[in-house]
Amino acid sequence: MTSTEQLLSQAVATNPGDWGLRADLLAKQVERGGLAEANQTLLEAPVAVPDEAMLHRVTDLTGKLDECSAGIRQVLAWFIGANPESGFARLLQAQVTHHAGDHATALAQYRAAKKRDASLIDPHLDALHAAAVARIAAAVVPAAAEPTGSPVEDHPHVDVDGENRSIIVGEGGEMIHAHEKDSDTRAKISAVVVAVVTHIAALVVFGFLVIAQ
Repeated sequence: MTSTEQLLSQAVATNPGDWGLRADLLAKQVERGGLAEANQTLLEAPVAVPDEAMLHRVTDLTGKLDECSAGIRQVLAWFIGANPESGFARLLQAQVTHHAGDHATALAQYRAAKKRDASLIDPHLDALHAAAVARIAAAVVPAAAEPTGSPVEDHPHVDVDGENRSIIVGEGGEMIHAHEKDSDTRAKISAVVVAVVTHIAALVVFGFLVIAQ
C-alpha cells in the first residue's frame, strides 16, 4: 500500500459519505491489484452514489472485476433505489449483470433501461434481446395444419325442365331462379333511382321558389 493510498484510506474513514474520496481510493486499490479491498470499500459505503457521473466512474473501475461483483451490485442497487427513473443506471446494472453471466436478468434490466431512455444502446445487450425475440417468435408460430384427408362433398346440380339453371335460396328457404332474383334487384334499384331523382327535383324547385321571393 502506497502512502497516497494510506492517506486516502484515512480520509475515507473520516468522511465515509464522500464518494469522491472513496472513488480515488478505489482507483488506487484496483491499480495495485487489491481487488478484495476494493470490493470491501464499495460494500462499506454508507450512502448511495450522489449522481450518474460518479456512478459511471465507480462502475468503470470495478464493473468488470469478478472480485468486486458484490460491491458494485450493491452500489448500483442503492443508486437505482434512490433514482428509479435513471435509465443510465439501469443500463450500467444490466451491463454488470451480463458480464456476470446472468443473461435473463440482464435482459430484463436492459429492457427497463430502454423503457426509461430509448436512446440507450449496448450492442451485446441488443444482440441478446434480438435472440430472445427470435426464440419467442419461433415458439408462438403454429405448425402448419396437416390435411385431414376428408373428401369434400359434391352438391348435385339442380335441373329444371332439362336445363341447368342457377338457383338462389330465398329467405324462407324457397328456391328462386337467378333470373327472377336479378329482376327483383333491378326493380328495387330503379325505385331507388326514381326516389332520388324526385327528391333532387323537389329541392331544385324549392330553391327557385325561395329565389323568386
